[in-house]
Amino acid sequence: MEALVRLPALQQVGLNQHSPGEAKIALFRSLFHGREDVYPRRFESSKTGRGGYSPVCGNEWVRGICEKPRIKCSECSRQCFLPITDDVIRKNENKLDTDRPSHRTQLYFGETDRAACCVRAKSSEASRDTMTSSNVSRLHEYLQAVASMGPYETVADFYTADVTIQEFPNRIAPHGRVRRLSDARAAYEQGRQVLMSQTYRVQRILEAGNELAVELEWTGILAVPLMNLPAKSEMKAFVAMFLTFRDGKIAAQRNYDCYPPFDPQTTPN
Repeated sequence: MEALVRLPALQQVGLNQHSPGEAKIALFRSLFHGREDVYPRRFESSKTGRGGYSPVCGNEWVRGICEKPRIKCSECSRQCFLPITDDVIRKNENKLDTDRPSHRTQLYFGETDRAACCVRAKSSEASRDTMTSSNVSRLHEYLQAVASMGPYETVADFYTADVTIQEFPNRIAPHGRVRRLSDARAAYEQGRQVLMSQTYRVQRILEAGNELAVELEWTGILAVPLMNLPAKSEMKAFVAMFLTFRDGKIAAQRNYDCYPPFDPQTTPN
């Protein structure tokens, strides 16, 4: 499943698995920004099984100060809410919160309202909530339409009348090329003749307003010989695609297609 991240600026995406932990946490906090003075943590009752979220208090269960369960936290005059810190996030992500190993840290949104909305800020692959938008939905529909290799009109419906489709230099187009709507039909029909099938596997989507940056893997099965590959060979490309949307349609598309060496190899019959 692809990960969708909303970035205030696309230049922030220069992180990878080898980046320092401090840099990852800084990016995480810029993407999931909430109140700094307090944060909630999930709890579950061992007796009833019920759960919820409550602000983390430095005086919780401190003998002589905390009077739970006689006095509810919301009615306590000795509340000492703890601020969100890098260390809190680090422990949460690494499951090192030894006080409550099964509890997850969250974020409060809103500057002063303690009753503000609380949303999940856990970013592990198994529990990540995928954010969606109309442009992202249109992207998936667009890729599905192109991959299906159906009538050109199905794909053309995703473009604005003044769309620009730019393909930067690659193995197949060494000098790159730019197409307008009037040129797109011929290119699409040529692709239908060359390919038996094709698929797009989206790896990651970054969104900033009406701009989408998409990392994907393209796989195509040749219907006819191409380059030094015989028919039925599998081709792959690792693609960075940048899209600009206007009123739900693609106004600009820029592709950086990276093709591995074209080694003759056919798919199993």
